Amino acid sequence: MRTPPLIPHWGYNGDSRRYFDSFVYGKREKITREFGHYGSSLNAIPILDNYKYHDSNDLFKLKTGYAASTSILSSIDQTGFGSMAFLTDPEFMEFEPYTSDFGQAFYGYAHDAGQYVYQKSDGEWLSFGGQATNYDEFLRLQPTDAFKHRLFLHTSQADLEINSEVAPIEYVDFNSDINEVQIHFSKASVIPKAIRIRVSANLMPINDAKLVRGAYSFDPKTTTVTFKITQ
Repeated sequence: MRTPPLIPHWGYNGDSRRYFDSFVYGKREKITREFGHYGSSLNAIPILDNYKYHDSNDLFKLKTGYAASTSILSSIDQTGFGSMAFLTDPEFMEFEPYTSDFGQAFYGYAHDAGQYVYQKSDGEWLSFGGQATNYDEFLRLQPTDAFKHRLFLHTSQADLEINSEVAPIEYVDFNSDINEVQIHFSKASVIPKAIRIRVSANLMPINDAKLVRGAYSFDPKTTTVTFKITQ
């Protein structure tokens, strides 16, 4: 796997090098550089996994992996149609009319969709897929991705990971002084049987919760849960 480029351009940033898919199973039957191909979002899966679990200090991997993961969103038009790719040949300069294997592309995005927050060595915060603002004594994190269920936070002291399996996250308040994380949920259209939260091993719930099949389970009407950072 070649490392995708990190270029400030909507088509090249994080994009895999693909040329032949339209020629093989597209309508235009053209060999040309393709933007937003499923190879980009699938390449992002090992890149972001390696970043989160092996090398979370590497900001290049986060930038590249996030760009690759989200690049395929540009292939979705206003009606919801997902094209296989954008054809860059000057003869066309348009999205391929066939959707083909866009499902694989969207799977790559869905696999890693979430908010990624990175603290630089000078203390500055960078946020991908959400907003990060100072709110009283907290750093408030508001995901803006399509699902709003996952958050990964890299700090100078530790890495924190949150995965809300059922309820969408409205925002998360992080306080490094008291080592607490508060998760606030959006109102769900359908009340679930239980709120289930998977977290990294260094987060322990302050609220009453049961550990069921690897996730902490809370009352379905819960709107806020608090976790203590243990290390």
